[in-house]
Amino acid sequence: MMKFNNSKPLIVGGLPRSGTTALTRFVYRQLLIESDNPPGYCDELFRILPSVYEINWLDKPRMISLANKSKDALVLDVENVDATDFMFPVAGNNISTTLPYIKARVDSYKRYNFSDYFGKVFPMDLDMIKLIDQNYTKDLLLNHHWLICWREDWFELLISILYAINTKQFHVYGQQSFIEKHILLHPLQIDQDIHNIFGLFYKWISKDMDMTLISLDDIKNIPNNWNETPKDKVPTDWLVPPVVVDGKKKKMEELVLNYDIVKKRAFKRIGPMLSKYNGLFVLSEDKEKIHIDLTKLREKCILC
Repeated sequence: MMKFNNSKPLIVGGLPRSGTTALTRFVYRQLLIESDNPPGYCDELFRILPSVYEINWLDKPRMISLANKSKDALVLDVENVDATDFMFPVAGNNISTTLPYIKARVDSYKRYNFSDYFGKVFPMDLDMIKLIDQNYTKDLLLNHHWLICWREDWFELLISILYAINTKQFHVYGQQSFIEKHILLHPLQIDQDIHNIFGLFYKWISKDMDMTLISLDDIKNIPNNWNETPKDKVPTDWLVPPVVVDGKKKKMEELVLNYDIVKKRAFKRIGPMLSKYNGLFVLSEDKEKIHIDLTKLREKCILC
């Protein structure tokens, strides 16, 4: 079992496609095992996706069960949801659709203590909620112990998230099959994609945050606590561990029809893009991996 400083409420953050879902669910299952009064589970705290990410505002905020939406209650079924404007909004892009929903979500959370709810928050979410309430955003950053997920193989991260957005399948649960769909990606959007992942991480993660950096490899080696989890405390559809897709790198090479073109563009742009971030990200000599130098984090929260 991984041990964390829990003098502050826990929250998960960091890079997408870096084990955040597996870690969030593992930590919450452990909270159920260890605590008589666990927080409510809210998964992605500020993700807006009608019919999927819905919260009951009870004694504590809690995700609504998906049991009536899929036979085995394991699958986030968004095939019939027009999610174009909801998936991954960033400030300056398609926010007119999402901002009213996020404001309502923030206002609802503010009725509770941070210890009343648990989930994960990505840097792009912070970019949105700061437009609504900067004081709440600052408190969120400085009054949690952050479990920051990190992944070194940056191009696999990038391809994984772009493929997920295009197929609307972010994880595989239970007996669900991995969606295999041929797609084309836009190479000229790579700069913006890199910024949305690494630029926003640089912007929002700072030394004055209480945090633990956790690598994807560490997350893969966390013991499974599913059998010990008391299932009667919460709907289990939000606690099921995601399934690791075998041979995913090879699948991406086959399913992304312009994979080589996208990779060439990404490897050309990654160095110049990372150079903007004060040496925080260190690119390996072969450009295959990005290491993080925590001494180069910004000293203070950007809202301080």
